[in-house]
Amino acid sequence: MAKHIVISDLIINKLNDSDRRSMINQLNNLEKEGNAIIIVDGKREEYADSSNSFKMPTESEFMSDFTRISESIVFVSGRDDMFETSRYMKSLFICPMWIDDIGENASRYGVQVRTPKQMYQIIKHSNNNNFWHTRKKLKDGTIFYSLLDAKFRYFSTSSREDKMIENFESTIYGDETTPFFDILKYDLQSAISNKLEYFDDIDIWTIFPNSSKELDKNMMELKKSIEINSGVKLIETDDFSDNLILRHTEKDRAHDIPLSTRITNGSAINLETICLNPAFKDHIEGSTICVIDDFLNHGFSFEAARNLLKAAGAKQIILLALGTYTNDYLYKDYEIKGDPFNPNFEFSGPNYEETILNPRFKINPQAKVEVETLFTVFNSSW
Repeated sequence: MAKHIVISDLIINKLNDSDRRSMINQLNNLEKEGNAIIIVDGKREEYADSSNSFKMPTESEFMSDFTRISESIVFVSGRDDMFETSRYMKSLFICPMWIDDIGENASRYGVQVRTPKQMYQIIKHSNNNNFWHTRKKLKDGTIFYSLLDAKFRYFSTSSREDKMIENFESTIYGDETTPFFDILKYDLQSAISNKLEYFDDIDIWTIFPNSSKELDKNMMELKKSIEINSGVKLIETDDFSDNLILRHTEKDRAHDIPLSTRITNGSAINLETICLNPAFKDHIEGSTICVIDDFLNHGFSFEAARNLLKAAGAKQIILLALGTYTNDYLYKDYEIKGDPFNPNFEFSGPNYEETILNPRFKINPQAKVEVETLFTVFNSSW
């Protein structure tokens, strides 16, 4: 998917002569591949090349005209005001870390790049990022996606994938030094920017709380980053939590519960200990909601969330796992009785259940290759 690439002249001219020439060549290549290059406040004589047709509006000209662009845009900037423009357009925002005076939001929520080569690789990847690693439509129309395999190491197909799995696990369990968070953030921003199925129309993003009632800080940061970048309306809450799904009672960790019990009662155990946040009560009906969880194992967490959201009137439910294991998905419909926003709601069932064999969750081999490529882009030492 070709895009409009919007970058300021200042960003290019902050580079040394060699890197500046390299970036101009990269922009030439991107234009030849069908992208439109817009250099804000650029001077034609500095980009003289009969083979390119870069547009060079002033900043005021661009700001008065950008809403007419119907194609996807990639913004390359370190400024918070440009980040706000990117949010409005639901665009991919890249923050070049070699410039001075970088805005707080631009740095925190943008995709950070440290070299022109990184910027070029990310834009090229985003242009082709039109698929998911796993996709499955469930019986009631709910769509399940995953970003990555999360199989045990003996399932990995290369040493690089093995390293990816290791970093995936350390990200989930709180290691803030891994680049994996940046890759997940970029992947979701790219999906929204490319207007992939449903992802440019999500009204509410939520994560699934862990068994101790806590909301994982990395997962919440990922959620907030996507909310900020996609320009969704944030729901004001009276308590500390701006998350739609709350765990009101601790439950045993999954690996402390016998497998046979989990298979039979896993979704019910979650339904007994979660509810929907009352602050969202007037915002669910008719909405598209994305539930993010770390791993897909048997789907117990997702099934509890799906049943509650259906009872609350959600129009479309997206289940998004960061990684997928090899187990079968256990689909179960329950009848929710009472108010799903109240911890005292009751439920019965399952009234319908289906085992979806794991091989039916097709893994796109090209997607696996693309994610390995991203790991190299975000961490060149690999």
